[in-house]
Amino acid sequence: MKGELRDLLTNYGPIGILWWDGGWEHSAEELHSAEVNSYLRSLQPAIIINDRNKLPEDYSTPEQNIPASALPGGRLWETCMTINDTWGYAKNDTNWKSAEDLTRKLIDIASKGGNFLLNVGPTDQGVFPQAILERLARMGDWMKANGASIYSTTQCPFRNLPFDGRCTVNGSTLYLEVFRWPATGLKLRDLETAVEGARALDGGEKLGFAVESMGGVTQVDISKPRKLDPIATIVELDLAGPPQVAATNLAVLPEASGAYNLDAGLAEVHGKTIQYDWQGVRREDFVGSWSDASDFVTWTLNLPAAKKFQVEISYACPPGNEGSAFTVRVEGGASLSGVAQATKGERDFRTDSLGELTVPAGLHRVVVRVAKLAHAQAMNLHRLRLVPVP
Repeated sequence: MKGELRDLLTNYGPIGILWWDGGWEHSAEELHSAEVNSYLRSLQPAIIINDRNKLPEDYSTPEQNIPASALPGGRLWETCMTINDTWGYAKNDTNWKSAEDLTRKLIDIASKGGNFLLNVGPTDQGVFPQAILERLARMGDWMKANGASIYSTTQCPFRNLPFDGRCTVNGSTLYLEVFRWPATGLKLRDLETAVEGARALDGGEKLGFAVESMGGVTQVDISKPRKLDPIATIVELDLAGPPQVAATNLAVLPEASGAYNLDAGLAEVHGKTIQYDWQGVRREDFVGSWSDASDFVTWTLNLPAAKKFQVEISYACPPGNEGSAFTVRVEGGASLSGVAQATKGERDFRTDSLGELTVPAGLHRVVVRVAKLAHAQAMNLHRLRLVPVP
């Protein structure tokens, strides 16, 4: 294999990406992944390598799924998805995703900082089925009018949007991708950067806007354009600078029961070794590769009143890695502690109850730290769950 890789990486000039695939039945050790990836970089120092030979490397590749949010720590990623249900061409697979669905998936992915790798399968004659051509043409038409909201943009700075849609950013320009125009009008909360102008991206219609402060919360009300797009209507906001969002918007929202699911995908990851691993098909995502005790994970909560919670932690810890001590703390307040127990594998999650913890009113961070690292890695952290105590 190294001989074939040498041919590929020395005979064709600079290579941008090596996209591993397959090998699901083998571990990184069995694949000699660290050795091979190091060899690749010795031949092409600037190459980008995906995560499909069982090491995280440069970016993640969730398949047929879109992560619930941007990957923590700014982790790069791309969703790999088929236009029907099958990779390549399958004569009898006519379960085509609609152009609206595909375009909204593209918008969703862009709003979370990802790339969309969309599979199209030509027939044995080298032509695309008409259903594919129709969908790509419809997506292309939408992109011709609205592509500025996708190309060269970065992820949405808001965690919670008060309308059905998404948003993206390019410097000092904020794009609101509205799937369904709200009956009560389009509103944007918690934007702290001044708005200098608004327009509909498709056609350039100037839109009126008003900014008001309600109970310390900034709200921008934006007028409705004459033309609405059934896929997504894009509103372009010109700001006085890069968008700054109030910290209250970044807080995790509770369930109807009042419980909080602090999932790995909602965490802020702090440190050099710790990484987010997305396994979206069965929601087996976790924060792992936790080999430095100074690394830590946080979530933000915003409580109207102090509340006591029962704290549960879900994690995996392959045999031989158990024994690391950890703490769960409200920043500046009380804490709980636990010790990682062995599980059957890196995605075999167990749930431990740690006890009760009171979170004060207001904006606070919940922090998980490693108090003592027993082996090479602490654990794969899947979720904290905070259940209100009656």
